[in-house]
Amino acid sequence: MRTTIIGLAFLMLYTSSSFGTQLYKWTDENGQVHFSQTKPKHNESENLTIKDKERTTSLSKTQLIGEWHSDDEGKEVFILSENKFSIEKKRGIEYTHMSGTWELMNGRILLNITEGFIRKGTSFRNSEQKNLKGVKLSALITHITAKELKILDSKGSTNYTKTQN
Repeated sequence: MRTTIIGLAFLMLYTSSSFGTQLYKWTDENGQVHFSQTKPKHNESENLTIKDKERTTSLSKTQLIGEWHSDDEGKEVFILSENKFSIEKKRGIEYTHMSGTWELMNGRILLNITEGFIRKGTSFRNSEQKNLKGVKLSALITHITAKELKILDSKGSTNYTKTQN
């Protein structure tokens, strides 16, 4: 379940290397997906490279404020206001809600979830739910224009289109 949230939103480290950033992705014994710039000693890992052309180097918070919709399967709405965020995601029988505060740091969106859950099931009574309160997430922004946003997460890249400012 936590992998879904990480995939939703977001986990990557950012550096300013001119040759590209080397990252490693692995899953621990509890199913938690991790990213690091150093290769893990006791886990099998996937080698990821972020090329310079995929990275966004100059970015302002005002560029991100608005309502963004993903173009992948399912429905995902990502809303950013001055200091608050809200994410609603529906994919199959899984529903995710998150809200809290956010900040921009070194090309990453840092999310501090103050309210959130993942619910999986066909009905409210017949579902399993996981609380996300207190979870902190980070998303690497690899591309942004006035109407397009691309982030890198545990599933690869996710593209968003801005629908409202």
